[in-house]
Amino acid sequence: MKNLFILLLLAPSLAAVGQKEIAVKLYSHATLFDARTLLGYDEPASEIVAFGGLAPALFFQNENGLYQEFELSRVYYKNVEEGSDPYEKSSLSLRYEAGFSLEKKRATNMQLRFGLSLRGYTYSYSNFTGGFDGYPIDQDGVGWIISMTPHLELNIIENLFLDFSPYLDIANFGVRREFDYNPNFVDEQVDSIDFLFAAFKPRLRAGLGWHF
Repeated sequence: MKNLFILLLLAPSLAAVGQKEIAVKLYSHATLFDARTLLGYDEPASEIVAFGGLAPALFFQNENGLYQEFELSRVYYKNVEEGSDPYEKSSLSLRYEAGFSLEKKRATNMQLRFGLSLRGYTYSYSNFTGGFDGYPIDQDGVGWIISMTPHLELNIIENLFLDFSPYLDIANFGVRREFDYNPNFVDEQVDSIDFLFAAFKPRLRAGLGWHF
């Protein structure tokens, strides 16, 4: 997973070579009906529509209408040292998308694009008091989300545009490891690994972009 993140960080500079159209975007994400990551710590899930944070992205399209997009979907860290329940949690999520535009040139005020995306995410969580159990807990895990990603792009002024892109998670895979310091547990409970899967979860996304 670490190698995937390194590749995604380097890929925008490689993808920019020979591209006809380049843009930067700032998205706002929202999840519908608990369409969060399986590991559960990087997006709220209690509301029907739950808004996440802002996500910057880089967009590249060649003369044939094929495009790539690289998004920093989530960076989060929180360390609570005071109070009765101290904990530390962090998460990181990156998304790569590839697809095609129906129009090869940006000649109209509206453009449609269709693509597939792969989002990788990782998280860690440590509860130093163990909550209700009274023993410390360590969790960490990784996950991958494959999504269908349509875009409706509307020009506002010459270079500024709105990108409305609701999309559907086709498959969401997660692997989570938990270590529980409870001495009353057997070995299988102390150090356990869970494999998780969900499919067909909808998400909302809209953002502003600037063409260069």
